[in-house]
Amino acid sequence: QPGDTIEIRASEDGNQVRVEVADTGPGIPPEELDQVWTELFRGKGARGVPGSGLGLAL
Repeated sequence: QPGDTIEIRASEDGNQVRVEVADTGPGIPPEELDQVWTELFRGKGARGVPGSGLGLAL
């Protein structure tokens, strides 16, 4: 949405890279969190929003 922001941070954590993402969007209900990496999954709150559902699965 216009005016929303996305913040991305990367840091070294030992021999790994930690990537953190924060935004001001509507959020994901706790009961749908286990599905965020599922290809083509569209949460109840996203069904009226255009998109393919590929999002985090990419």
